[in-house]
Amino acid sequence: MAYPFSVRYMSLAAEAGNISVLLTSPKRYQKHSVCRNRVKRLLRESYRLNSRSLKEFVKNNPQRLVISVSLVSKQLPTYSLTEHKMKEILSALEERLNEKPVEKNS
Repeated sequence: MAYPFSVRYMSLAAEAGNISVLLTSPKRYQKHSVCRNRVKRLLRESYRLNSRSLKEFVKNNPQRLVISVSLVSKQLPTYSLTEHKMKEILSALEERLNEKPVEKNS
């Protein structure tokens, strides 16, 4: 779906909408810290610019959403690829959240 990124998420019932995002670039794929930091900056910026609809969705459907996005490629992605994939990830996530009922927090 979102290669070169791996996405995991968890949705829990909550009184107020809340989104937590974890953006990672493992040393396994990017050996140099400069490259890992660049990937995280790209991910952070593309999430910031494209997360409005997901934030509105969570605000209208109160739940706690935890998202993890991780790079799983040795090749450094460009900003255009990162932004395109982030749009895909966020829209697919919103679609899945519409289909799937929220799990109860025990």
